[in-house]
Amino acid sequence: MIRTIKGAALCGALFVSSLCQALPHTDMRSVKVYDFEAAAEVCDALALDPIEGVWIYPEDNVTVLVRRLPSLSPSALPEYKIEVVATSDVRLRPGDEIGHMKATAEASKYEVSLYTERKNGVLQKPSDCLATLDKDAETIILKKPKRKFNFRFTFNPSLILPKFWRVVRFNSGLGEKSTERPASGMIKVYPSYDGNGSSRRSPRYL
Repeated sequence: MIRTIKGAALCGALFVSSLCQALPHTDMRSVKVYDFEAAAEVCDALALDPIEGVWIYPEDNVTVLVRRLPSLSPSALPEYKIEVVATSDVRLRPGDEIGHMKATAEASKYEVSLYTERKNGVLQKPSDCLATLDKDAETIILKKPKRKFNFRFTFNPSLILPKFWRVVRFNSGLGEKSTERPASGMIKVYPSYDGNGSSRRSPRYL
């Protein structure tokens, strides 16, 4: 899967490289990226926070870049944007900004807002989640805030990340019993812990 992503359009990476050569002061946190190679180059050019990097939603096979937004105040908690890098979801396109994350007072916890639908080409209906970054900064577990509501899942052709939301909403409806089911979230694919694209969650073949 990772090899397939890395093999996606090299032209994006060349575009970023040529742009940075032409504009030495280009802010790499603002350059648009449209494929894995370009996203990796952006990551290589930045001093990354633990939450930053290239992640994949495994349920829906959607790869995203999490990148810190410029801060208006040095005392403000960092905020991040979530941009699509590669997708098999026809409702999404590389370059789409599908959500935001905000740090909290607890280092491993983040507030997340993700768009849930695309109608007439416009991403809309953001939904809030709580994100927990594991100690190795390799996985993000996403859960809906605890609240009483009637769980209902119906087919919606405009819903983006449908499998992800189905797991999140079902687990939220179970309350404390949700720990009995696999959690939903993201897995980091770049930068990897060993610099060779490996993940502790997946076997590495030599």
